[in-house]
Amino acid sequence: MDLKRTRRYYLEELFDDSLTVDEVAQLKDDWNIFVVILLELFTCNIYSLWVVHKLSKDQNMTCYFDDKENTSIGLYIVFNILTCGIYGLYWHYKYMKRLEKAMDVFGLEKKTFAGMDLPSFWLVFTLLGLFISLAGVGLVLMAYADYIMLENTNMLNETYYELYIHNYDNLFEE
Repeated sequence: MDLKRTRRYYLEELFDDSLTVDEVAQLKDDWNIFVVILLELFTCNIYSLWVVHKLSKDQNMTCYFDDKENTSIGLYIVFNILTCGIYGLYWHYKYMKRLEKAMDVFGLEKKTFAGMDLPSFWLVFTLLGLFISLAGVGLVLMAYADYIMLENTNMLNETYYELYIHNYDNLFEE
């Protein structure tokens, strides 16, 4: 198999050929933790559901190669209610696992703390934040965990978009 065919096969495994350039252009790569926190406060946390929905939708696109799908927002809400919020922790842990795998596939350097893997980092900082409530330190830890999650998501989505646009002609021409 020649190099061009090998490269094309590899790229076809990463990218969903049913996507249009406009759909890929809708990947959100400018998440800002301060804006997210403010909008969550002003909307009584309803905005956080949109964030989960958008993160799921984008990750299903960028992680096309693993043949997995994130839970729909409807099921996320139901499971979160049934488990008194524990499912939200599980969902974020799974999200971080897929994010880490995708970043490895695309060769991106992950932002994390003390060399921890992304899922463990997010879980440790979030659980510490839940249990520590002294002078807002817990909220800062939880916000930092989400900041790292959004920064890595921005990096992956931007890279995916750039690779898709750069290779579009090579990918889907017959």
